[in-house]
Amino acid sequence: MITNEKKEQLQSLMRKVETANGFRLIFLFVGLLLLLFLYFGNKMFADAAWFIRAGGIAFKIAEWDVVLIVITTFVKLYFSLKYNRLLKKD
Repeated sequence: MITNEKKEQLQSLMRKVETANGFRLIFLFVGLLLLLFLYFGNKMFADAAWFIRAGGIAFKIAEWDVVLIVITTFVKLYFSLKYNRLLKKD
């Protein structure tokens, strides 16, 4: 039987998992937009000086985006493991 205290802990952990997942999805979407910009921009504006500068900036942003995706994935994994451990513990 699940007590009210355990339900509150489970709900708290589930909110943390959902928050971490939300941030991860935002970072994935930003990465997708950057990749689309680089791919299609390279097809249309390959020789433009502004695109070359913007592409360099986009790659730097993409590097940080990948780091943040990895961090949020591990945070989500950590809270998911805590949630599952608490759920199985009786």
